[in-house]
Amino acid sequence: MEKERPKSSRSLVGIFICLLIIALKPVGADESVYQEPYTQESAKEEVVSLGDGRIAIVQTTELSGYYGEILVLEWDEERTEWVKVAKDNYQEYMWEER
Repeated sequence: MEKERPKSSRSLVGIFICLLIIALKPVGADESVYQEPYTQESAKEEVVSLGDGRIAIVQTTELSGYYGEILVLEWDEERTEWVKVAKDNYQEYMWEER
């Protein structure tokens, strides 16, 4: 005669099978969520030599309020410092109607 298993072991086997099915269930495309990490863009400037002791500093940070700003500086030999010659925003000229 065969031994009868206790009811608790049958319940444990049933729970184990359910957990196995849940663990092996494939993840659908709609269930996986990809969140792009937030990257804060730091301020970027490009320095361009214009010759004759002049340089231009161009703001290249797209999401800043200063995008497109150009600052032209000239080296003053007497004062031994950079002096502002001009300041403008090239974005205003790019979208200007002709």
